[in-house]
Amino acid sequence: MYPSDLAAMAAHAVISVVGGAAGTATSTFVQERLRRSDRGRAALDGLTAAPGDPEAQREVRAALAEAIDGDAEFADRLAVMLHAPVHNATGSVVISGSDVKGSQITLGPLTVNRTPAGRATLALGAALLAVLIALGAYGGVTVITDGDSDDGYAPRALTAAETKEVLPNLQSLPPGWEERNAPASQRDSPCHVGASEYVQRPHEGATTVEAEFNVAACRSVKVAADAYTEESETFKASNEATSVSFPSAADQAVALRHTNFDLDETVVTVLARQGTVVCWLGLEPVNDLEDHMAVVEELMGVCTDRAREVQTGS
Repeated sequence: MYPSDLAAMAAHAVISVVGGAAGTATSTFVQERLRRSDRGRAALDGLTAAPGDPEAQREVRAALAEAIDGDAEFADRLAVMLHAPVHNATGSVVISGSDVKGSQITLGPLTVNRTPAGRATLALGAALLAVLIALGAYGGVTVITDGDSDDGYAPRALTAAETKEVLPNLQSLPPGWEERNAPASQRDSPCHVGASEYVQRPHEGATTVEAEFNVAACRSVKVAADAYTEESETFKASNEATSVSFPSAADQAVALRHTNFDLDETVVTVLARQGTVVCWLGLEPVNDLEDHMAVVEELMGVCTDRAREVQTGS
C-alpha cells in the first residue's frame, strides 16, 4: 500500500468522526499524531471549523501523508490498525503484516485456517491487537498501581513467558479436544499476546468445531479494562453480533453470537478480563454442538482460572 492510500484511509477515519460519526481507536490515534506538528494541528482546526470543506479535507490528507512519510513507527502502527499490508517496516511492531501459506494465515503467534470462520477469528485477533497498539502508542497509557481485588488477590503484570502459561493447553481442556496449534506467546507492549487452537468432532457426522484462544497480558488493570471495553464494542458493531447470556466469575465478561447466513454457520465469541489479562475465545461453528453455551462457559473458565492462578502464583 502506498503512503498516499494509507493517508487517505486515515483521513477518512478522522473526517467521519469530525463530521459526526462515533469515535474509534483509529481516529483517536490519528488525531493525536496530527496534533504533534504545526501543520497537523492547523489541518485539524480547519477540518473542525468546516468538516465538509474539500480543501480542509485535502489538507488533512496532506498532513497525514507527510507524517506517514517521516515517521515509520506511526506508519507501521497505522497500517496494522487499518488492516493494511505493511511495507518498508523499519522499526515496526512485532505483528506488522501477516503471513499466508497454503491453507493457513499467521498473525503474530496466531495461526488460523483460511476458512470463512477462520478469517472471522483472524479479524477478531487483528482488531484486538490494533486496539492494544492504539492504547499504548507513544506512551499514551499511564501505568497505574493496581490494588487488591474485592476477594483478596492482587492482579499484576505478567511476563511473556507467564502469558503462555495462561493459555489453555491440551491437558487443561475437557476430553475430546485435539491440539491444532500449541500455546505460543510473544513479548509486546502494552500487552504481551499469545494464542492456542484446538479442534473436536462432537459426534459422528458432525462438523469439526474449532476453539481458538487468544490472551493479552497487560501492564495494568486499566490497560486490560480499556482493551476489553474497546474490543467488545468494536467486534459487536463490525460483525453485527448480538450479546448472549454468559455467567462468569471473571472481572468482566461478554459473549457474542454471529451467524454467517451464506454458510449457515454460527460463531460464538467470548471476551473476559481477569485482572490484567484479557482472554478471548472463538468457538466455531456451533451448529452441531449441543448446549454450546455450556461448552463456551467451561472453555473460557479454563482461561480465566489460569489467568488468576498465574497472577497469584498459585
